[in-house]
Amino acid sequence: MATAKQPPQNRSGWKRLSKTLLTFGIICLTWIFFRAATLPDAVHILKTILADAFRPSAYAAYGAQMPVPSAVWAHLLGAIAIEWLQRPHPHPLFLKAWPKALRWVVYTLFVIDILIFGTLHQGSFIYFQF
Repeated sequence: MATAKQPPQNRSGWKRLSKTLLTFGIICLTWIFFRAATLPDAVHILKTILADAFRPSAYAAYGAQMPVPSAVWAHLLGAIAIEWLQRPHPHPLFLKAWPKALRWVVYTLFVIDILIFGTLHQGSFIYFQF
């Protein structure tokens, strides 16, 4: 039985990155409406975000309140790099061409990351309002 060839996917780095960032931004904006108590609250949050977006002091105040350890940044950027470099494959941990020992090092590091940085407490369900 012959199978139809699938058209080649567009793998342009900048185009793909811009689409990914646009999707991420849209999802983040929609979360505001899910988490706000009322529609006016959501609009107020959006207005505050837009007002502070180009005010550097807003970012400085946030960084002072919640500093992010460099280890978190290193692990986050590493995971993003692997995801980006592996985008032609079915999933990011498709490392068949890598030596077996190196693959297991990567798998083990991901498990350690999940154990260290994962959420160990139960928060409120995101759709609690519905």
